[in-house]
Amino acid sequence: MRFDDIAGCLRTPAGGSSRQLILVVNGKKVKSRLISSRETARLMGLPDSYILPEKYNEAYHLTGDGVAVPVVRHLAENIFEAIIKANKKAKTKLSIA
Repeated sequence: MRFDDIAGCLRTPAGGSSRQLILVVNGKKVKSRLISSRETARLMGLPDSYILPEKYNEAYHLTGDGVAVPVVRHLAENIFEAIIKANKKAKTKLSIA
């Protein structure tokens, strides 16, 4: 259970605990429900237009233990591409010298 508005790791049955529950607190009432397959897709950065399998378990398995595309894109743009660009500049300087 978290209280910091950060989603925990989505896990598939093969990866450990298989189903994530959402706790909804309304005053003194507390209810729980399974996270929907669409909610898991959103957490992983998939657009609402992405077509998920109709069966819950298949859709959940698709998103659990996955890689969040927006995170990978951010790392690529801000770290990896800068390293590649710097390496190309260094090689060009070496070949000119």
